[in-house]
Amino acid sequence: MTGIAFVILLLLVLVAVVVMQADEWYTKRRHEEEELAWSCHFCGAVRLDHLIGVVKRQVSKGHGLTLYETRRYCSDNPRCVQRALLWEGEHRDLEAV
Repeated sequence: MTGIAFVILLLLVLVAVVVMQADEWYTKRRHEEEELAWSCHFCGAVRLDHLIGVVKRQVSKGHGLTLYETRRYCSDNPRCVQRALLWEGEHRDLEAV
């Protein structure tokens, strides 16, 4: 085997190892994301990430800063959705006063 052929073979093996490692990392990462879960601020249930929604409301406008408060809710539970919208709306009603 010539020196050039050996270098080419070595590069191919190196590329194969890098591709296998990247695939393993990506697969592990996807699995971790699928298991990500959050607790609902309204009912306390722990739900998968895709079943959680977030509402926010402004809590401060002082000193040129705008701060927001957020709450997580079960996006597939009508009671949690209603409570989240009420929580968000409570502050809007106060701003109008």
